[in-house]
Amino acid sequence: MTTTRHNRKLFIWDFHGTLEQGNEYAVRAMTNIILQRHGYAERLSGVQCRTLYGKKWSDYFAALLPDEPPAIHAALQAACFAFSAEHPEIITGHIHPAPYARVVLETI
Repeated sequence: MTTTRHNRKLFIWDFHGTLEQGNEYAVRAMTNIILQRHGYAERLSGVQCRTLYGKKWSDYFAALLPDEPPAIHAALQAACFAFSAEHPEIITGHIHPAPYARVVLETI
């Protein structure tokens, strides 16, 4: 069968929470490590993490460090991205497949 533009199916979903779960715990852990490494006493709580979830990482830092300029929030975000690339064990330690991930993927 030849696939044409008219018979393709496009599936779009929010990956976090649809096919995997626990990303918010990895985000919280890495955020707090970066805050500590950069000398800040502030820490991201579970409640704050759930409230900010889905926003850019720099928005987390803006909420936690409102007196710092946006350039600092952006730099801390960049530090988080670099740290997450260097420490995949934190991500794999927190993120797991959602209960029906296999069924969803097999269906589509």
